[in-house]
Amino acid sequence: MGLFALLLKSSTNFPKITLSETYLKEDDLRILGNLGGLRGLRLQHKSYTGSELAFKKCEFQSLVYLLVEGKDITKIRFAIGAAPKLQWIVWSFTTMETLSGIDWLPKLKMVKLNGDCGLDPIQEALEGHPNAAILEHKPRQQRQEE
Repeated sequence: MGLFALLLKSSTNFPKITLSETYLKEDDLRILGNLGGLRGLRLQHKSYTGSELAFKKCEFQSLVYLLVEGKDITKIRFAIGAAPKLQWIVWSFTTMETLSGIDWLPKLKMVKLNGDCGLDPIQEALEGHPNAAILEHKPRQQRQEE
């Protein structure tokens, strides 16, 4: 068991976590997903070794906001029953391949995307959302000009 897992198992009272250059593996993400008090998660540059963040059923039950920054993560997927309290997703990326399962997030209020991407699938997923979640998009070129 790695130091990260030992640290998290020693205390489950982490309301917010920011990670950078931690090179987490999928097993570490599963540990984070089982922290009952985790309300905020910020994943920065090289925080995760995979290109896909997969939020599985019954994980991240208290998570309210998710911030993902960096070029490494290109896919985010939510399974039915994952992150049921998630309200805000902010994702800054170089490449986005997939953002799926957001239509299964009952409390979602806002999705903010910073980078170049196709918005059609995301707009379709949010169209009938019970919370009328808002999609905000800043293309990469626009961000550079600001």
